[in-house]
Amino acid sequence: MVLGGSLAAGCKKKTPEAPPPPPSTQAVATAASPVVAQAPDLGEITRQVRRWILKNQRPPKSFEDFASTTSYQIPPPPAGKKYVINRQMHVVLENR
Repeated sequence: MVLGGSLAAGCKKKTPEAPPPPPSTQAVATAASPVVAQAPDLGEITRQVRRWILKNQRPPKSFEDFASTTSYQIPPPPAGKKYVINRQMHVVLENR
């Protein structure tokens, strides 16, 4: 009986290996594949501005004031656009 149990345990089918994960949505720059431009996350940049306001206890004079004094890595704006902080302290994109 013990022998039968060990034989049954050894006869299990092997499950196939899991397929490799799909490539990430962020493109990696290589010579063969160009980098795909992604829209900046304005919500995240706005959250960083609000954190900056809490830390500095004042609103920034401009987006440039925020950008020059933050440690947050700000992604470049899309071509022909620039970041602006509106009256509600939201970061928005404007035409240059």
